[in-house]
Amino acid sequence: MSLNVTTAYVNQYKAQVQQLLQQHGTRLRPSVMNDTFFGEGAKMLEQIGQLTATKLTVRHGPTPQSDTPHSARWIHPSDYVVNDFVDTQDKLRMLIDPESIYAKNHRDALGRAIDDEIIAAGTGTAKVGKTGSTDETFDTTNWSIAAGAVGLTVAKLRTANRMLLAAENDVEDPRTCVLSADQVEDLLGETLAVSIDYNTVKPLADGQIVRFMGFSFIHSERILAVAGEDAVLAYVKSGLMFGVWNEIETKITERADLNYTTQVYGRASIGASRTHEMGSATKGKVVRILCVP
Repeated sequence: MSLNVTTAYVNQYKAQVQQLLQQHGTRLRPSVMNDTFFGEGAKMLEQIGQLTATKLTVRHGPTPQSDTPHSARWIHPSDYVVNDFVDTQDKLRMLIDPESIYAKNHRDALGRAIDDEIIAAGTGTAKVGKTGSTDETFDTTNWSIAAGAVGLTVAKLRTANRMLLAAENDVEDPRTCVLSADQVEDLLGETLAVSIDYNTVKPLADGQIVRFMGFSFIHSERILAVAGEDAVLAYVKSGLMFGVWNEIETKITERADLNYTTQVYGRASIGASRTHEMGSATKGKVVRILCVP
């Protein structure tokens, strides 16, 4: 049998990777806003700040002027690549297997990259301003909840919920909490979180907490650590933007320089950023909850 890589193999493998990614890849992508961008960097949002209405106290007085504050948020891509070599015909046949281990490995690698970009953007440095040349660091003073020598508690979730509500976030804007197995264990030990009187989901039945206090919980072992403490993220969907410059692209080619070994290659160009207003201590969309693991 010829060892040449056929177009059918290429197309079927590409379809398989994309299908699997949609079904089983990134965990966080559906919880944030998504858009497609072009260029080295892109202005993802034009923002208009709030105004204060002027109370008229005299008749026929001068018309007051209200200067509308403007800002812009930028997002920049990172390039990711996965690559492997297949050197036997038996392995080549596996590429088009619906349960191909190669497709799963590529899917998992790129899915983790998407989640890493989103998690990093939650508390990372955002780019703002007319040209995106101004750095906005995460406001740890006003938008971070201290660990307090304990793990994740219902009290901390109440605080995060209060902060998001007080910032006038839309109550219809879906809220997400990204946490590790340590924090799931913490909540399972909290009476309020596991009580059927407070939670319509029965977490003790399957050892999971899916939704509580308006938050949808997503388990991830990739959350960041700060000085040995886990940085749990609580945010509204509009608080983070995931951008795509190049969706997952796959190629299967023969390498003449490597004795015609088959090269299985995948890549994507992606990025993420926070979206909340620059320099505001009271208006935010992302809360960091520090927890002792």
